[in-house]
Amino acid sequence: MATESTAFLTRELTPRTWPDFEALFSRGNGWDFCACMVYQRGTRLSRTRFPTRKDQQRQNHREKKKLVAQGQSHGILVYADGEPVGWCQ
Repeated sequence: MATESTAFLTRELTPRTWPDFEALFSRGNGWDFCACMVYQRGTRLSRTRFPTRKDQQRQNHREKKKLVAQGQSHGILVYADGEPVGWCQ
């Protein structure tokens, strides 16, 4: 019985791979709003200032992008067939 396997590739999160991170966290998969920022910030965003997940997503992506540009956010993107499919921080 033959099995099909997918080769996975990993890349570090950097300004160069940022567009892939943003694409991965913009697919409407339920946790897109987080961008893994609660662990870096140490707290959740204020529900008063950021009442919707879309508001939270925009803010979290802004903060994450700034940290990536400063070299202060680390993580690995996982790719299958050239597309980002996973993330590990």
